[in-house]
Amino acid sequence: MLRRRPLPIVSRTAAAIFGVALALSTVLLVVPVPSFNRGLKEGDIASRTLEASRDSQFVSEGLTEAVRKQEADRVADVGLPLD
Repeated sequence: MLRRRPLPIVSRTAAAIFGVALALSTVLLVVPVPSFNRGLKEGDIASRTLEASRDSQFVSEGLTEAVRKQEADRVADVGLPLD
């Protein structure tokens, strides 16, 4: 006696569409979408706090030398007593 296959509850096409939609929505939720906000100008107030990924310093030789000279000029000349 031959048995007939039971009818599937969901068709293969519907299951494939659901799988693609599920994969697409998962990718959109997991992968961050970059924001290309090019409307910022110098002096604008930031909408969020931005933090640098590393510390960095810049030493200006010209400004440092100018401050050293200014501070050296502020020191009064004091003569030493002769022996």
